[in-house]
Amino acid sequence: MESRLTWSTVFYVAPSGRAPAEEWLDGQDEEVQERAIALLQVLRGQGGRLGMPHAKHLRGKVWELRFQARSGAYRLLYAAMSGQRILVLHGFRKATRETPQGKLRTAEVRLAEFERSDRTDRPKGR
Repeated sequence: MESRLTWSTVFYVAPSGRAPAEEWLDGQDEEVQERAIALLQVLRGQGGRLGMPHAKHLRGKVWELRFQARSGAYRLLYAAMSGQRILVLHGFRKATRETPQGKLRTAEVRLAEFERSDRTDRPKGR
């Protein structure tokens, strides 16, 4: 029987020490937090691979985790990283049909910074 490696969730940490995606998630209501955490758990259980309707590839290494709450549609932008890590880069409430390019660029800049430093001082997972 094949054993699965355990994946973890890591939130991007800026050079300033802030974790903007984690802070965004912490600022959301309980339903949004619960749905996001539950979907991240499913993503971890699938080894970082999850397809539509829950996850969609955007560009390069950046994917979006898609979920709904009573208050609207939400997205977490993430990348699957070496070491069986799911790196959460950005979170937002979706207000337009397409993912805003500014949100995608923010995620890409954060991913590039993470890859340059490949931090070992990771924040707690969820």
